[in-house]
Amino acid sequence: MSGEIFLVDDNPANLELLSGLLRGHGFKVRMVNDGRRALEMIRARLPELVLLDISMPGLDGYAVCRELKADPATAALPVLFVSALDEPLDKVKAFGAGGVDYVSKPFQAEEVVARVETHLAIGRLRRQLEERGRELEAALGALEEASRTDPLTGLRNRRFLLQHVDERVAACIASRGSGAPHALAFVLLDCDHFKQVNDTWGHAAGDAVLVELAARLRRACSHDDVVVRWGGEEFLVLARVDGDARVAAEQLAARLCAAVAADPFVLGGGEVIACSISVGFACLPFFPDQPAATNWSETVTVADAALYAAKRAGRSGWVGLRAGEEGKPGALHEFLRAPGAVAAGDLELSTSLDRRAVIAALADPD
Repeated sequence: MSGEIFLVDDNPANLELLSGLLRGHGFKVRMVNDGRRALEMIRARLPELVLLDISMPGLDGYAVCRELKADPATAALPVLFVSALDEPLDKVKAFGAGGVDYVSKPFQAEEVVARVETHLAIGRLRRQLEERGRELEAALGALEEASRTDPLTGLRNRRFLLQHVDERVAACIASRGSGAPHALAFVLLDCDHFKQVNDTWGHAAGDAVLVELAARLRRACSHDDVVVRWGGEEFLVLARVDGDARVAAEQLAARLCAAVAADPFVLGGGEVIACSISVGFACLPFFPDQPAATNWSETVTVADAALYAAKRAGRSGWVGLRAGEEGKPGALHEFLRAPGAVAAGDLELSTSLDRRAVIAALADPD
């Protein structure tokens, strides 16, 4: 706001009287004697308060006020009517047009100054409250963002996933009836031998490894993939996969493994650490012909079983599980209670590790 008061009256004598009074009390004043010109000047530079006559040729005060209130840029501008019209109906119409106050002519100088000061004070208080509201809204937004972000790695956390996964799953299921269906890959991964990093170089070095690991995962994923710090040294990638979901998920798993193992991690003190990850994944819908047969939580549990098998089968590689050709939801639920269904053909696996070792790990997870 400019701090100005804007006067609109078609009578030059009234303008001179009001402007002299207000300037004498230290106010800045602009003025004009035409309603249409007043709208142009107000929009070009907003005043802090408008004092508006009613009876003017062309565009009268009621119309000027209504146009100001209809424009979002000027809707909050307080308008104080100053008019010789003194019937109750005139005042009702003025307030109906959006005016905040009404002073009758001939006016008392003290009354005009008092009302001007009051509405200026109210306007400034309103703007202060609006600014505080914006600051509070921004602070709440920052707090909400922080609550969904892992403070160490800057990745999303479980809370973020829980807030967004249902929407992605619904879109995935809905796509099954379209000409371009897609699946969701839930990819769990774990930094191999991470405890040794902490034990050998300390927890600060371990944190540095996790930060660099997170950066490499982000670079290996697409912009739309959600990369989540799942807990400790474990991460989850939620990725949309098109076409053959199995092939796309395998390619993603291989890309993640390569991104981590390709170059050693160089710590701040100059230490060099070779790192690798183990990866397990499963896709939703788990049964393509029965999209709603399993939920995303069950899919993550399958991916977790695949990850655990990858770690037991030698680490530094990936394992994916999917439904077998004759697999049924009941068999999957049995697998979740007591893993071992791979050997029976209810589930199929793909892996970069030794297949027999993976099957053995799945059949006897203990």
